[in-house]
Amino acid sequence: MVSSLAWVDNDGQLHIGDLAGLAQRVLAQADADPTAPLVAAEGRVFWVRSQRPNPDGTITQIPSPQVFGFDIATGQMELVAPGTQVKASPDGTIIYVETDFRHLVEY
Repeated sequence: MVSSLAWVDNDGQLHIGDLAGLAQRVLAQADADPTAPLVAAEGRVFWVRSQRPNPDGTITQIPSPQVFGFDIATGQMELVAPGTQVKASPDGTIIYVETDFRHLVEY
């Protein structure tokens, strides 16, 4: 049974929520598209950063999207690779990053 979930708000902040305790907290400024899926694998949350919020409230598209990961245990965010999409293997031990329309990289 799932006891926690993650999401990105309209300001690009990565949240994690505890369903059992009905609590939530902001983990990081992810600058992720709030409409794009997050992927969980091996205690980390992954997303594609394809846009950047501006101070005036507008959004700028990034010409070269990148996949980032956040380690929930350590609180560290890191760049994984350039990529347009990220998917997890069925068992959640591997992620696949689409680098373009014809290539997948396995991590």
